[in-house]
Amino acid sequence: ESRMRSSHVMDVYDFYKPHHSEYAEVDGACSQNCYLRSVDACFNGLKAKVSKSQSEEQLSIDSFDYFSFHSPYNKLVQKGFGRLLYCDLAANKSDSSLSDFEALSYEESLESKGLDAHLRKLAAEKFTNKMSASSATSIEVGNTYTGAVFLNLLSLLCNETDVTNKRIGMFSYGSGSVATLYSLKTRQTNNEFSTNRIREVVDLNGRLSARTATSVEDFSTAMNLRADRYGKCDYEPSGSIGNISQGAYYLASINNKHHRTYSRAV
Repeated sequence: ESRMRSSHVMDVYDFYKPHHSEYAEVDGACSQNCYLRSVDACFNGLKAKVSKSQSEEQLSIDSFDYFSFHSPYNKLVQKGFGRLLYCDLAANKSDSSLSDFEALSYEESLESKGLDAHLRKLAAEKFTNKMSASSATSIEVGNTYTGAVFLNLLSLLCNETDVTNKRIGMFSYGSGSVATLYSLKTRQTNNEFSTNRIREVVDLNGRLSARTATSVEDFSTAMNLRADRYGKCDYEPSGSIGNISQGAYYLASINNKHHRTYSRAV
């Protein structure tokens, strides 16, 4: 739905990765505030856009069958979903669901733990119906950063048996920050790009089940090696490639000009 799109931009150092470090710098409270503020701004912006159009639709959380959110961690996704409901309730002066929090300013509403808990409780059933399927995979694998919103879309397609003719709200967020809320609508097709075909080919849950378990110690060793090699050149990575899936690419070497060469597991 090309016209169903609203973006929000801020200049803020909430989460960023300096050139000198493998690890990101994060201001947790600021990052959460920016994420929730962006949900509000994008959703209210989309509401305003729809109300100015020729459409008679009054956009609300229930205008969408499903949502797929950028997912740093699942509790933040739940908080963000609660803010959608907050935007709806705040715009409805006849609704008393927020009466206990009327004295809060907008800035205070972003920080209020009481309001957050209240919103997540009010939105719990809707969250289950509209977001549990899209959240399932990110709960399993954690934050995939740039790819998160699309992994969660894939999770939705692979965990709901029929999403034909459904509207999906996509909330994409990147620290710094830029966010967009846009809408997708699925449709029935008989070609190779159908949602059923995607589900069959990807076999997401089957691939998750086939993962190899490793110890915390081995994982920490791998992460420490990655941190030690960050930014270095003129070397070939060490370690076994036995756990790399057939057909997957892996880093074979980096020369003294930082040119990277990849090989493919057979």
